[in-house]
Amino acid sequence: MKVIDIERSGLIDYKVTLEPNWFEKLFGLKKEVIFVRKTDEFYTFSGQSVFRNPDGTNRPNHDHVSQEIDKLNRSFNVEEEN
Repeated sequence: MKVIDIERSGLIDYKVTLEPNWFEKLFGLKKEVIFVRKTDEFYTFSGQSVFRNPDGTNRPNHDHVSQEIDKLNRSFNVEEEN
């Protein structure tokens, strides 16, 4: 599943839309929306933020959803001033 959209709701809550690739579509997987919450914890070796699922379990280290959210949070838009 690849991340196609990340919406931030509040300061620590995220709504992530996942879309299956062509191979997963062969097996009947559909588009999925998951909700995750950012914690103040970090994984030791990757420096990645820890995210929790709605049931309270942590997303694993090097999880592609967590990496995409971290990438979005660390990016910035540079606007040119004329």
